Amino acid sequence: MMRKIAFFDLDRTLCSGGDLHVSLEIKQAFQSMRENEIEPVIATGSSFYEVQHLLTFLEVENYILSNGCYVKFKGKLIQNATMSIVEISIY
Repeated sequence: MMRKIAFFDLDRTLCSGGDLHVSLEIKQAFQSMRENEIEPVIATGSSFYEVQHLLTFLEVENYILSNGCYVKFKGKLIQNATMSIVEISIY
């Protein structure tokens, strides 16, 4: 069985109004994809805390956030890159 994945950006793609909100039609499209065995994935530079409400609304459990620093797929944490206080203070 072939697995299918569809990746979506947020800013100026799914969220065209300049804020992090999507229409009910997009929510319905995500549900339709899941029903047709297509895994929708959100891929964005935004952090989890910025998009948590959107992930909940869309019922998305697959995402690549913070430019790849935080990744979850099917509820499993794949990547959680962090920086120490020392690394942050250098920049």
